[in-house]
Amino acid sequence: MGDDGALPARVFISYSSADREFARFLDGSLAAAGVATFLAERDLKVGDSIPERIFGEIAAATSLVYVVSRASVRSPWVREELGVAKIRAMEGKGFGILPLLLDDVTLPPSVSHIKYADFRDWRDATSYRKTVLELLQSLGGAPVLIGQRQILWYLDNLDTLKFVKHAVSVLHTRTDTATGYFQWFDTWHWSVKYAASDDDPPFFSAMDRLEELLAPVADGDQRLRALRDCIEPAKKAVVRGSRDPGDRGESSRRIREVVEVCARMLAILNDLEGDFEASVHAAIATRMERP
Repeated sequence: MGDDGALPARVFISYSSADREFARFLDGSLAAAGVATFLAERDLKVGDSIPERIFGEIAAATSLVYVVSRASVRSPWVREELGVAKIRAMEGKGFGILPLLLDDVTLPPSVSHIKYADFRDWRDATSYRKTVLELLQSLGGAPVLIGQRQILWYLDNLDTLKFVKHAVSVLHTRTDTATGYFQWFDTWHWSVKYAASDDDPPFFSAMDRLEELLAPVADGDQRLRALRDCIEPAKKAVVRGSRDPGDRGESSRRIREVVEVCARMLAILNDLEGDFEASVHAAIATRMERP
């Protein structure tokens, strides 16, 4: 989770499609900490054998994160993934199942003996960050405070980072709304075009400014590298999403790509903000304790 590279963890995120918004943000937070993930919405490709790919990814993972919600406890796919994970865990090779409680539901008997991470208040940024840090510690990471040089960089560029976060947030909200109403219209490519236009806020301008900002510093920090790695996929997803492919299914898939990459960027930006604030407070406290 610090600046020395990725955690030796590969996480399979098991979730119901009804909880995809949470899964996207969790995926971004894990990416910011250097954790490799498998997220079906993003990683399953056309032509993949779904059972074969799912079982293979669980076999390759070091942990399965089980998002427990009203929807997931009723999902046959999630139950199947959990069953495969239980078999893998019984092999005794360090594989772990990590339940994340999203709703007020009773944990299934197969995982009721495992301590869960409480994400029921995940939309509150402070609560989400606290529980994500607990999860990362279970994966072998630990919070690493940021050095003085990086704190100064963050403070110097705070306005730009807030501008970028606003631009990404607007694009995410508008395109996510579009996916909810897509079935009622012939095409929704215009929604991406409108959301990423040169009106307020200009998305491509925000990406260019972020790329310029990160160029001299990203290689020294895992969080900043993860953020930089989102820029090009975000640009490509928006360009593709703003074009009408002439096919409803393909248009819907392109819009979901935009939503997914925006969610990842927002999660990283939120975690980055939390890391810097914690480091600033720690630095102030240390200075005040000195005689």
